Amino acid sequence: MKKACLLLLVIIGLYPACKKDATKSVVKVKDTVIAVNHDTSKVIFKIPDTVLSNYNKSYNSWLSYKQQCNNSYSFIMKAAYVEPSIFTIITSKVQNGVVTARDFSAYHFIIDTVHNTATADTTLKWHEEGNTLNTHQEAGLAMTLDDIYQMAKSTWLNVDPSKHTFYFETKNSGLISECGSYLNGCQDNCFYGIQNISSITSP
Repeated sequence: MKKACLLLLVIIGLYPACKKDATKSVVKVKDTVIAVNHDTSKVIFKIPDTVLSNYNKSYNSWLSYKQQCNNSYSFIMKAAYVEPSIFTIITSKVQNGVVTARDFSAYHFIIDTVHNTATADTTLKWHEEGNTLNTHQEAGLAMTLDDIYQMAKSTWLNVDPSKHTFYFETKNSGLISECGSYLNGCQDNCFYGIQNISSITSP
């Protein structure tokens, strides 16, 4: 049975997360057209046209939004893990294109089967700002939305399209909410990317 879980944050494109049977729009491709970037010797896979079109449209929306908010905004990422059973929330604040603060909280639910209720029990909570940024490993490195869009195209979607199913969603008024790929046939630790940017707001 597949484990259902969400990826907290992928840093340097190396952290996988599991994902249950997809109920979202899926683009599957069979061809594997690739090119080689001779400057870095990195293999560059061809992103499926539909996914690339959605990415470009969202990226253009992001450029417009970034200009409107003077590149100052906040965004929230939520994640849930099966093992251990932990839920996390990260709120990142960006000023003039630089992450200036982050808030993190992790909690699990205490189930009362008698009264059929669940109470959230906070297990970890912290705030980073200024010199304390990136001093907690639980949330990975601080990233701006510019960083996330760059990682999306160059890393999370740069996989063999004959072996992966692609995901790109824009539930934040056209801005990115999920991006990555799922290794076909894999049942655990399969999702490669970023999930559940639940909101993007500006002052």
